[in-house]
Amino acid sequence: MGLSILGTAMWLATASAGDGLTVVSLNAWGLPAPLAPDRAARMDLLGAWVGTLDADLVGLQELWDGAVPLVDLDLTLSRDGGDDGLAMVSGHRLEDVAVRRFHHARSFDALKRKGVLRARLVRPSGPDVWVFVTHLQAGYGRANAVVRERQLGELAAWLAETPGPAVVLGDFNVDERHPEDAAFLATVARMGLVDTAAAVGVTDGTYPGDGRRYDRVFARDGGGWRLTAEHASVVQYGVAGGPARLSDHLPLVVRLAVDPADEAPAGTQ
Repeated sequence: MGLSILGTAMWLATASAGDGLTVVSLNAWGLPAPLAPDRAARMDLLGAWVGTLDADLVGLQELWDGAVPLVDLDLTLSRDGGDDGLAMVSGHRLEDVAVRRFHHARSFDALKRKGVLRARLVRPSGPDVWVFVTHLQAGYGRANAVVRERQLGELAAWLAETPGPAVVLGDFNVDERHPEDAAFLATVARMGLVDTAAAVGVTDGTYPGDGRRYDRVFARDGGGWRLTAEHASVVQYGVAGGPARLSDHLPLVVRLAVDPADEAPAGTQ
């Protein structure tokens, strides 16, 4: 299901009225020209758009150091001097903020310090939820897929050390249509992570033009709580009066129900 920018803001205002969790993931494409056009204008638009959302958490990737001052948002960053491009935006308190850098990278990615940004999102009611934002190795082919699998192993180790319900979101650079990504996706399933958009039938591409579904929101139950996808949408640019594109990726919005594990998810029998 796709929504315009404006339609998403209206839907979020309604969805966030409940006791669930609404999360947004976007690769912000915060590279300078000529690698990416109109960075300053797009970052200004990005800040304005995120400011209209009533999401519990927005996870950003590719918000590189040069793009950060261009975004008018209260960003949670790793703040350790490493340019990982990762950021969180939330109206809730984020505690225990930490970052772990990947030990494996290749090609252009090796020029940055990609990794995982983690925080504990303190909700006004119900359990705290751990949130992990990440951006994995880019590129086709087996060599890049092997790096992604190693990075996933590092993410899995940190997730295993973190008890309780968790959401893992970001740009994973994987696609079901690529045979080299089959092992990665099988490992994700063994980790107990649910692809929340796919769980509600939303498999729209998040990389315009070729349908690749790089951007994902995974959820894991824990601590006696269940996270169940209720709704997901890939936001479309320039639809129904929406502005021009924010990025070369499309935002992914997911609404999760948060229920005690011994109860049926909200809205089910």
